[in-house]
Amino acid sequence: MVSIRSGSVGFWHDKPHLEEEFAKLVQGMRIVGQIVNSRIIHILLLGFLQQRMPTVLLQNGGSFEASTSFCKQWARKKLGWTFRAQTTNQSKLPANYEEQIEAMVLCIAYLVCAYRIPVELVINGDQTGEQLLLVGRERTYALKGCQEVVIAGAGDKQHITLLVSLSATRDLLPFHVIYSGKTRNSLPSPPRLMFLKEQGWNLNCIETHWSTITSMKEYIQQVIMPFYRSTCAQRNLEMGQQRMILLLDCYSVHTSVEFRSWMKKNYNFICLLYIPGGCTSIAQPADVVLQRPLKAAIHREFQICAAREVARELDNEHSDVSSFKLNTSMQNLRDKSCDFLWAAHQHVREMREMIVKGWEKCKILEAWKVEKQMASFEANRNSQLFVEEETFILD
Repeated sequence: MVSIRSGSVGFWHDKPHLEEEFAKLVQGMRIVGQIVNSRIIHILLLGFLQQRMPTVLLQNGGSFEASTSFCKQWARKKLGWTFRAQTTNQSKLPANYEEQIEAMVLCIAYLVCAYRIPVELVINGDQTGEQLLLVGRERTYALKGCQEVVIAGAGDKQHITLLVSLSATRDLLPFHVIYSGKTRNSLPSPPRLMFLKEQGWNLNCIETHWSTITSMKEYIQQVIMPFYRSTCAQRNLEMGQQRMILLLDCYSVHTSVEFRSWMKKNYNFICLLYIPGGCTSIAQPADVVLQRPLKAAIHREFQICAAREVARELDNEHSDVSSFKLNTSMQNLRDKSCDFLWAAHQHVREMREMIVKGWEKCKILEAWKVEKQMASFEANRNSQLFVEEETFILD
């Protein structure tokens, strides 16, 4: 039974028949168990208006700008729905974080000076989790007081991991993307897969979707090494002899003996350096400056892509909106992920000044200052902090 309250919210007041139709569309998704939150409603609203009454939208010259706050208010007042989100505690920095970060910068300064490493060959790699269905999976709108809330597909493997890499000279490297799954059937369809691989991206699948020793080896071979070779060729540097720095966090796979031994055997010209534990929020450039705008761009591109699909599905004048369902099949989501990840990458890679500011904010670019390099050699003479079997770990 579809229950819709009387009264309208915002611009709907003179369009009651369209509001009723949109309400049936949204409630129909909940009836069949699909997740519905403010992001989903936002996508549905954009697609619905683009198909039914495009002239009202601000982007088309109208006066209405759809927003998630409008969708939240509409769901609460019109449908009588409620929604609660989980809160988390902010992580705390170590008590001596300033000393640890200073030691890291000194370590970089030592390597830069000792091995004449150009700023182009200092890379930060950072992995982050994301969902294929970028709307949240544990919460949905539902009627207040209802005893049973079913979410269709809640157990599907819809997570991916992005390993994002950026150089200290504004370059955003191709993404390393890990999908959840055991076989190549868990990857996007061949045309999209081929396109991204031609752009230098590396895509693979792992049951847990998190990095493993094998995926990190692929990352080095398919993402880091092409960039290294290209940079050496451009700067007329000797490949295999020219050192570079790869800055990673202290994730167990990154610091494992197996990975470090493999790096020493196969790529001993890559100096592994680790962000001090608990300090990534202020000392890792990708965390400090890139992840937030990147995730915002990914969500925006997903929204545009999904709204376009909603409008296309509603193009049939005789369609029954109460039976509408978003296509959340895994293959469709994987394919769409290629589109919105690529669009987000192209958007963020143009934020070159922002990337440089991130490195500056982390104080890493101080490593090229003469006074910092002199201090690094003095510190190394006193404590031998920096050399440990070709890798560099700060305790």
